[in-house]
Amino acid sequence: MIQILWIVGLSFTVLILLFHFGFVRKKSNLSKFTASVQFSNRQKWIFKITILSMIVLMITGANAVIFSAQHLTGLGLLIHLSFAPIFAIGLAILVFQWAHVFQFVEGKEYTLSIKILFWALAVLVLPVVLSIVLSMHSFFGTEAQYFLSDLHRVSSLFLVIAAILFLYFIIINRKSKS
Repeated sequence: MIQILWIVGLSFTVLILLFHFGFVRKKSNLSKFTASVQFSNRQKWIFKITILSMIVLMITGANAVIFSAQHLTGLGLLIHLSFAPIFAIGLAILVFQWAHVFQFVEGKEYTLSIKILFWALAVLVLPVVLSIVLSMHSFFGTEAQYFLSDLHRVSSLFLVIAAILFLYFIIINRKSKS
């Protein structure tokens, strides 16, 4: 079931991006939405490292879900566990540093869709991290641990979709600026 959800979710996301890139983007005037916010070099590096770690996490996690429909094991699990804290810490830093930029206040530089996706990332990271951390402890029985593992997989899918859409709209926003 989770395998089908991942395949459908990622396919639907790609279709949305292709549709937007092919039809909507050309008709809309994105130049009025250009951002004047400049991020420091440190913030840019944290952003790049966080994105890189998320790509590694997505590849290792999606590989297990989509192609084998089983839990991570072996080297894939070690790679996934190595990059997970980098991603979680990096995203937490970015949320704290960029929260003022993506406020839902009129007159701010970014579009409503980018703001919604930013805050979706900030909220969706909580069930992703908490579900897997709680499943590693003996607080819960076997069935609850399986539930937390499935919650981790499903919430990770939504986090990945939100991240893909967020990056796409940020890139489109930057392209329209130049």
